[in-house]
Amino acid sequence: MNRRDYKAYSPGRIGPLTTVNRWFRSGTADLSSWRERRFTEEDIDLYRTLAASGLGAIVVCGPEVLTPEVCEADRLTIESYDYESIRLGGMAPLLGAMREASPEVVIIAQLECNALISGDHPAGPSAITSPYFDGRFRELGTDEIAAVVHAFAETALRMKAEGFDAVQLHAAHGGGLWHFLSPHANKRKDSYGGSPRNRVRIVQEIIERVRQEADDFPVLVKANCVDYLEDGIDREDFHALAAALEAAGVDAIEVSGGTWDCLLRSEEELGFRPVPAAESQTGIRDLEKQAYFLPYVEDLELGIPIILVGGIRNIERSEEIIQSGAAQFVSMCRPLIREPELVARWRDGLGPAEAACLACNSCIYSMHLPAERLGRKTVTCLPDHDPALHAEAQRWLTTFVDSIRAG
Repeated sequence: MNRRDYKAYSPGRIGPLTTVNRWFRSGTADLSSWRERRFTEEDIDLYRTLAASGLGAIVVCGPEVLTPEVCEADRLTIESYDYESIRLGGMAPLLGAMREASPEVVIIAQLECNALISGDHPAGPSAITSPYFDGRFRELGTDEIAAVVHAFAETALRMKAEGFDAVQLHAAHGGGLWHFLSPHANKRKDSYGGSPRNRVRIVQEIIERVRQEADDFPVLVKANCVDYLEDGIDREDFHALAAALEAAGVDAIEVSGGTWDCLLRSEEELGFRPVPAAESQTGIRDLEKQAYFLPYVEDLELGIPIILVGGIRNIERSEEIIQSGAAQFVSMCRPLIREPELVARWRDGLGPAEAACLACNSCIYSMHLPAERLGRKTVTCLPDHDPALHAEAQRWLTTFVDSIRAG
């Protein structure tokens, strides 16, 4: 069969949106938006290439909805939200370049609130102790939760006004919203804790606020199917959470896994090498090790699409997943750092069925390097870009967890 006839290259639906195919580019760190609060020409060139590559949808890492300063105790109020303090520069040129490269591509802004956990006094739904963050979280009051809801909803509406087609709420990997969804982090006894329905209440309230003003604007969620923590999200809990997210009005769920805290567990306990980040496992060149979150979504019965990310490296395996109905979309991050035009290459039958990505996680190290040393402002594949830095990155990966354990 011609790969152009694969179901992976057929149109898909997310709420009111139609995608030209089933390929997603998962949200991937943009150094400039992190460090300079703007998209540079380098970023715009990359996204132009990604849009032209034939992807059905691209998730762009949008603004953090709050600043760490605002998230401190006694400062987190609805009135403290200020869009101009979080707005990223260069969004109009970015969107313009992507639309010019592909008028059909669906562009999604990913929204996070890592500011809750990254300040001097991390906060969450419950006063838990985090080994990774080496400290105790303060418990958010209900008025502060209302302020978080307001910040997400207002930022989502701003993204619609900026020209994005949808937003994705990042509720995975140990971030701000993940703390509400996971029973490991959420020990509340009120309406925001306990049952899966209560744990997703904050997501439901965000969606309700958005749809008061834009009832046709899709809201997706990125959620963990497994935390790799003894009292965290597991397969059974995820199935209940997914049903609760659908009931909350979510238009699609991108399924991922892992947390920062789980990286302090051993390889024997985890079943994979604990290197940053837990959702990006290494050593997965063999087909049987790829698509490692697939077992968590099999037999999941929902009326909304599942977007599967995590170790997808092979066009034939991707087609099998789509054909099986276990997921309606497949999503990639690291392979598109090394080969931004991978989806087009596969579609045109060029090169091997396997992506060139080594799943080595050296690209994650490039996120931590100064732009001057990296020689560019975008995350890059170090084996291709700089073999010496790649070797340095691999040494960093092997000592990362030890350095965290040592404090």
